[in-house]
Amino acid sequence: MVENRKRGITFFALCPGSTDTSFFNVVGTEEASVGKKDTPERVVEVALRALKDGKVYVVPGMQNYFGAQLSRFITRKQGLRVVGNMLRPREASGHYKNTGNQSDLSERTIREI
Repeated sequence: MVENRKRGITFFALCPGSTDTSFFNVVGTEEASVGKKDTPERVVEVALRALKDGKVYVVPGMQNYFGAQLSRFITRKQGLRVVGNMLRPREASGHYKNTGNQSDLSERTIREI
C-alpha cells in the first residue's frame, strides 16, 4: 500500500456485517444474517468517517469488530465451531435446529482439521 501513496492511490477495506439490503432476499433466507443488521446509511457514514480519518480499514458495529478480531485469539478449529453454530439453521424461536445430521459442512470441516 505504501508504494502507491506517491501515485495518489488510497486503499481502504470496508468490512460490514449484516446490512439491511436486498442481499438476503436474493439469497432466499434471513438465516444467513448474523447479528443485528446495520442500515446502509450507517455503514456509509462509518466508512466516510474512517476515510476522512485516514484509516485503511473499518469494521462497522462493535459486535462485528469483536467477531473480526476473534480469530486472533482462538484456534482455527474453535473459530470454525463458532461460525458453524452461527450459521446453523434456526427455528422461529431463535434456537438452533437439531437436525441430527452430523454430516453438515461445518462439522465435517472441524473434524478434518
